[in-house]
Amino acid sequence: MLRDFKPLKIYFIENRIALALGLSSLLLVDALQLFIPRIIKKSIDALTMG
Repeated sequence: MLRDFKPLKIYFIENRIALALGLSSLLLVDALQLFIPRIIKKSIDALTMG
């Protein structure tokens, strides 16, 4: 059963830098998307305060 995963292991080892970069990019984008509502809130608050 585990022998079936050997090609995947080889692929992950050969492309570990690209996979790490892609995963890091996804995590960064998800974290940055949390700030968009805060920016909009601050903008609306600033407009309503004058």
